[in-house]
Amino acid sequence: YSYHQNVDADSIIEECRIGGKLGLGGVIIDDGWQTLDAKRGYAFTGDWKPERIRDMKGLAARVHALGQKLLIWYSVPMVGEKSEAIKQFRDMTLNYHKGFGAYILDPRYPEVREYLIKTYENAVKDWDLDGLKLDFIGMFAPGPKTVLTAEDGRDYASVDQAVDRLMSDIMSRLRSQKPDIAIEFRQPYNGPLMRKYGNMLRAVDCPNSAPINRKHIVDLRLIVDNTAVHSDMIMWHPDEPVESAALQILNILFSVPQISVRLAEVSADHRQMLGFWMKYWHENTDVLLDGEFQPASPSHNYPMIVGRTPEKYIAALYQNLVVSPGSNAPAKIDVVYAKPSAGNVVMQFDDDYGDANIRIYDTKGKLVSSKTQSLGAGAHTWVIPPSGLLQINRISK
Repeated sequence: YSYHQNVDADSIIEECRIGGKLGLGGVIIDDGWQTLDAKRGYAFTGDWKPERIRDMKGLAARVHALGQKLLIWYSVPMVGEKSEAIKQFRDMTLNYHKGFGAYILDPRYPEVREYLIKTYENAVKDWDLDGLKLDFIGMFAPGPKTVLTAEDGRDYASVDQAVDRLMSDIMSRLRSQKPDIAIEFRQPYNGPLMRKYGNMLRAVDCPNSAPINRKHIVDLRLIVDNTAVHSDMIMWHPDEPVESAALQILNILFSVPQISVRLAEVSADHRQMLGFWMKYWHENTDVLLDGEFQPASPSHNYPMIVGRTPEKYIAALYQNLVVSPGSNAPAKIDVVYAKPSAGNVVMQFDDDYGDANIRIYDTKGKLVSSKTQSLGAGAHTWVIPPSGLLQINRISK
């Protein structure tokens, strides 16, 4: 994402090579692969020919050779005013978006639906793709002059029903050729209904805004049951202190992270920090993603988020709140201290917790403190470095 539209195959492979060592499992190529135009906007969308990355199949093979997955982006409803496709579909559109330089296709026409479905089928088959990022679906909407009747070539009166038919047919036909295909949607056009069309629901764009990313992630997790929730693509300035950069990651730990800094260009400290937290994420997905999910205080944008299993309790702390693991606290307790300066973590035990090994790490994974401590009922306090980690492992009770 940080490459904007100026992306090339060799840079993608280098990012995958570095990302694989850091625990990343795939790459999503966003807008830009399909056009040499780099002026932003969507005037050239709709033809979906890989002008910038001409050997997409070869790129997929190189990505797969690194043990990773490849997904590419499509703007589903748009057909650009400078595309070849607009000649065929100009009279099968809902409206024109001047700012994008593109028309919005009308999915009530079977020709439109078949064109889109065939485009995705061919891409997945011919290029050996692992998934698609299907974007802007929320723009399928009738305009003030849209005639809501099933006539003149339209087989649906309702745009919404036609979108449902389009998306259902896309998924049916793609899954028939690749049962495990990954399909990403993003806010605001995701929610319970969208779960039947895709398996990756992503927080809406909020670059460099960690608290908003966190809020969007939690909002999604509360409505989509067990569908995978992904963060918006995170980035940070290359000159940021490592503790500040880490906040981007700590705010998305309860999702599938999408990392979009240029890995080949980040500092050694940033890369070490990223490696530490990605390793932590992989080791704790059973708690972070699949455990009991307990976000606190929605009206305050979830200042603490807890994941819990019978064996482990993880609290990510974004404001000054007391951590209370409750009675019968698990034998392993982690507190992710997601704050930019050192400070106190206060933990309240309802009953005698017993003897425990207490470890404190900085944000690059360096052990800064280790001791054995008896933790009786009541409050206990530890000083944690910025963007650091407190781990409590019970020895005996």
